Amino acid sequence: MKTQLAVLLLIIALLGIFSLSYGYFSSAGTLILTKPDIIVSQISFSPSTANTLDSVTIKAIVNNIGNDVAKDFIVEFRDSSTNILIGTYRVKSLPENGFLEIEIPWFPQTFGSHVINVLADSENVVNELSEDNNQFSEVYRIS
Repeated sequence: MKTQLAVLLLIIALLGIFSLSYGYFSSAGTLILTKPDIIVSQISFSPSTANTLDSVTIKAIVNNIGNDVAKDFIVEFRDSSTNILIGTYRVKSLPENGFLEIEIPWFPQTFGSHVINVLADSENVVNELSEDNNQFSEVYRIS
């Protein structure tokens, strides 16, 4: 049965219905997909408390938990409470199982709780294993 499936997938690939550029067959005949998978795993703030117009550094850790390189994508930092774009950062390359720490300055204009959202691959240009795990949010309070 595995041999028949492998032959069928090979025929489909040769016909151009399925591209093997995103995978390979293991020695057991199993199709292994090779794609990046970008996630934001952590957001932190420095200083831990601030007033309006103070300079706050937002640090995000972006990981590629996939098994291929993620290339040329944007990481977006946004205050979801006010829908204000704080800034963006272009990532040229993030290797498989690699991570990147990105720091961006923020000068909050209003006091209260702010939901800071970091979205990796904000323009959805990277073909990933999962497109549903690219963002992370944290709340930061401004006095």
